Amino acid sequence: MKRTVNVKRHSNKTIVVYHYGRKIDQFRLSVVDRWNFHKIVTIPLVLLIIASALLSIVLDHFQPKISEAAEPKIVKIIDKSIPPILEKIALCESSGRHLDKNNKVLRGKQNSDDLGKWQINEKIWGKKSQELGYNIKTAQGNENMAKWLFENYGSVPWRNSSPCWLKK
Repeated sequence: MKRTVNVKRHSNKTIVVYHYGRKIDQFRLSVVDRWNFHKIVTIPLVLLIIASALLSIVLDHFQPKISEAAEPKIVKIIDKSIPPILEKIALCESSGRHLDKNNKVLRGKQNSDDLGKWQINEKIWGKKSQELGYNIKTAQGNENMAKWLFENYGSVPWRNSSPCWLKK
């Protein structure tokens, strides 16, 4: 049999239990009962507030202050290796050589403005190579300029020789 019970609080000190509209019981909360109720609810709440405050203090201690924070730095990782596709391009452009048989900088067969191992065009890229501090007539400068071109333009500067280096 199912019982329906309603509980109503008439004041802070009295709880009345009703069954089908009839009063069946009445409790009077003593000072001790009210204290126990507050202990159950209030003490954990106060402990939670204290714990969160302590956690906040501890976390703030380990966080760097804005005034102490270092300025952000840009770190550029320099990879000194040559990408494999650039090696293939050099093989197609100059057979992988920077100098000709007379120990002079190798010049292009179709365009004499193309210089070195990667056949970098002096008229097109000469000014930019100087701005970057690369001498494209030296092996190292030619290599550095080829890497810069590849990083900024991909393989586009060597598209005319792509039938050769795409198949290798």
